[in-house]
Amino acid sequence: PHRSLARLGIPFGVATDNKPADPWLVFNAIVHRRDMATGAVLGESERLTRARALAALTVGGAYVTFAERARGRLTPGYAADLAVLEHDPLSAPAEALVGETARLTMVAGEVVHRA
Repeated sequence: PHRSLARLGIPFGVATDNKPADPWLVFNAIVHRRDMATGAVLGESERLTRARALAALTVGGAYVTFAERARGRLTPGYAADLAVLEHDPLSAPAEALVGETARLTMVAGEVVHRA
């Protein structure tokens, strides 16, 4: 019920511990709400915008791990944790995001991965 949570102002985050651990599968699920096996739309009224879904992965992810005052945003004073992606999650076709990998990853402002 992600859209209902957002509408009510209830903070939430999304993540996955399933295999494959692909956050973009989760992103697509809450944006499109399609059953992966049948393609049927489930709970269309609960779809999130791409911007809100990205916030659920970032700001929301920090919130659910009690790190909302240090992570989840690109803001002065916050940990500079970020990933540079090949595709823009706000505009790329849904299928382009599945399996998306980081071209560059920074943790606490230090580059830890470069593709």
